[in-house]
Amino acid sequence: MRSFWHLVMAAVLCASWIDGVALADETYSLYGKVVNSVDGTPIRSALVQLNGPTKVSALTGNDGGFVFSKLAAGDFVVSARKPGYFASEIGEPLGAVEARVQVNARTQELSLPLIPEGILYGKIVDEKGEPIEGLEVLAKPKYGRAAPGNAGFEHTATTNENGEYRMAELQPGSYYLIEARKTAQGEGEMSWAVRRLGTGIPINFYPGALEAAQAATIRVLPGSSQKVDWRIPHQPVYQIAGRVRVKGDARNVLIMLMSFYNEQPFGMVPPEADGSFVFSGVAPGRYVVAAFQPENQEQYQGENQVAQNPQMGVKLITVNENLQNVILQMFPETQKPIHFKEEYSHKAAAPAGTELTDQSAPANVSFLRADLPEAVTFLLSERPAEWNNEKKELRVALEPGTYRIDVNAPQKIYVASAMSGGTDLLKEDLVVGPEESLEPIELVLRDDSASLTGTVHLDGKGTQGRVVLVAENAPRQAVIAAAAADGRFQFDNLAPGRYYLLALKNGIELDLQDQGTLRRIQGLGQSVELDPDATARVEPELKKWDE
Repeated sequence: MRSFWHLVMAAVLCASWIDGVALADETYSLYGKVVNSVDGTPIRSALVQLNGPTKVSALTGNDGGFVFSKLAAGDFVVSARKPGYFASEIGEPLGAVEARVQVNARTQELSLPLIPEGILYGKIVDEKGEPIEGLEVLAKPKYGRAAPGNAGFEHTATTNENGEYRMAELQPGSYYLIEARKTAQGEGEMSWAVRRLGTGIPINFYPGALEAAQAATIRVLPGSSQKVDWRIPHQPVYQIAGRVRVKGDARNVLIMLMSFYNEQPFGMVPPEADGSFVFSGVAPGRYVVAAFQPENQEQYQGENQVAQNPQMGVKLITVNENLQNVILQMFPETQKPIHFKEEYSHKAAAPAGTELTDQSAPANVSFLRADLPEAVTFLLSERPAEWNNEKKELRVALEPGTYRIDVNAPQKIYVASAMSGGTDLLKEDLVVGPEESLEPIELVLRDDSASLTGTVHLDGKGTQGRVVLVAENAPRQAVIAAAAADGRFQFDNLAPGRYYLLALKNGIELDLQDQGTLRRIQGLGQSVELDPDATARVEPELKKWDE
């Protein structure tokens, strides 16, 4: 009898072991389709990639379908992409739509929607209805100041002999059109017009404005093809004359004229011996005129050779008539020292109170001109910062102007404070006056940073968007993160404290340097307190930003 039960128990154990092996060896299949987000039609030849315990890829068939077989149970990320389609509207950096899926016996068929491209086309004529050839047209995304711009979203086209242009593969979103510059193809015509007619084509914003603030917003819809015709009349051209004032010899000084809205220089001339300069054939509009001096130039005063800091002068002008007395005063750059105080609490960063031994600064520090148009700031940027290892001091050369500080700290490090005398640079701009003796900037770095994660929801489901985060004690340091297709987002390296969070469909159009915008975000946003060395989680609802 006992032997019978022994046999029964052995059979049960054996069956369980065999069943366990079978379960462990069981595999599954993942089916899905890639479809057009506008009309649901299948997208063939889309690249679908599977990442997880198994990594594999496939192209969709004529029905948009794909299948991955013999998959072990587990968590996977499925992505799909194809030229001419996008994962989201403009401002979202993802190039592919993604879905997270748990593969098992209950896995359902996936649907991966891709957004089709938009197209802009049209014709540009002058005041007589004649086509204008050789104009470069730029479709520029409508970004707010301090938003994460990306030149990859910009598209250009050149008008042909019929004045026609066409731009395809536009990611859906908000743009404005700008006639940015004259290409080599159109230089002959433009030069002839200026010489013979005394007129020219100014930089122009659709539908015919000289100011960016008056430009019309063009909404590019998924799968749309819009015709945008444009009339740009010739305008009288003017002369800009002036004088540069520089300490020492004016030799090797260069005067550059740039549009307020376009980094392409209109022209560059050296001044005469007395410092005078002239630009002719300038169409109406706003411009930046700047005087440069090569770095480390040796200046001569009589027989004495004197080395001086490079000098610069910048002036903003509006041209609607001849300007005959533009004065450009050049000033030497000011050397601004930056001191670091590292209040680290974790050995992974550095023991508190230890001496700096690295051959480079603890963080990268740069200054962005806040008083100049964005299009030309990179041409008028300060000289690279230099780290003095002996003094443990970073020195930055700044010409007179107004600046915003930008600190790029290592992972898990954040800027706790940034002070220049009584100026809190996390809240205020740094104003550099001519020949000013600047107080050092004191930067405090800490390593007890906080993180913030969450999921953006709409109607109870995760959805993609943009998450704007504003610190209560440093509102001008506002940041934006992208929420993925499933709504998930994350912020790292945050200073502990109170924040206001707002989830929007597309927050890149917000001007995060505008005080009214920041106050509104604080009023509409969700409040969250971040503790040192901790991660907080929030579940914000997607909101509308109605102007």
